[in-house]
Amino acid sequence: MKLFNEAGIKKTQAIILSSDDIERAEEYAKQEKCDLIELTTDNPLIDFEGRGYFFRPRKITYKMLVPESEEVYLSSLGRNKRKGIIRAIKACKDSGIEIRTEEPVSKETFLEWERIYDVNILKKRIGLKRIGPDRFSILQPRTAGVFAYKQGKIIGGILLTHKRFLMNGEMLKKLSISLSSTDRQFFMYGVNEALNFEVIRYCQLNGIKYLERGMDTNFYGHYLNPGLYTFKKSLGYRITTKPKYGFCWTKILNFEKFEDHIFFISIGDNGLEGNLFFKESLPNINEFTTPFLKKINLFSVSDNKIIPFELQHLSPLTVKSL
Repeated sequence: MKLFNEAGIKKTQAIILSSDDIERAEEYAKQEKCDLIELTTDNPLIDFEGRGYFFRPRKITYKMLVPESEEVYLSSLGRNKRKGIIRAIKACKDSGIEIRTEEPVSKETFLEWERIYDVNILKKRIGLKRIGPDRFSILQPRTAGVFAYKQGKIIGGILLTHKRFLMNGEMLKKLSISLSSTDRQFFMYGVNEALNFEVIRYCQLNGIKYLERGMDTNFYGHYLNPGLYTFKKSLGYRITTKPKYGFCWTKILNFEKFEDHIFFISIGDNGLEGNLFFKESLPNINEFTTPFLKKINLFSVSDNKIIPFELQHLSPLTVKSL
């Protein structure tokens, strides 16, 4: 058994050979006052679900098959999102905000954007910086960027990385959104919406069919907010697993360090499932449902225990029984 501390969350990881091993791992985790337990096994006969565990991919990403035109892309989005993007483009134009692309991204551009990124990281309850000048210098030859300018100064931007992947024996190109950060005082103009739309246009103009939106820890509700999932979903991305980082049976032991709403995906009998927990306020289930998830399992949290929560008027909502 091993102990880890990830952004303030203390967790136990263990390899399980039998049901007795689960009890020992849980006892150890409680003694060490862990918030989370992650177990792996090669034994298919162990009933993890009956003990309240979820078979969870450790890492996830978001993918999109880029539509052939702007019109096709916009028509694929929800009505509110579509109107929001159109309003944002107009608001930016009327306010003198210019959207530019750059390939590769220069060191000067990166450092100007990084100042905004650093400020936003410091404002987060738990902020983890994922790039600096050293890391950027390694990636620079493969970078591209979409940036918003106001009076000649960067007010926001999205860093992109060109990658290749193998599909059916053929090497194909894809573009990955690495990081995004915008000066908060310009949120009212819809700068983020305009930047993300420009990424789609960039792909279309450069013949890039496959777009990937970085990689996240498959656990929203701590240093990653569940709103990150709903935002990416609203832009037309589908959530999917990153198998090379593995899977584990996961159970939350202590909910105190988590936000009101917690979300992660797991593997069910018929495919990917969403798991949504709430401690106080009932979340808007419609923001989490997607054709790419077979169902949403909804739970309330009381006295550090999860309780299946069913809303009869919502469909198709299936609540998982423990």
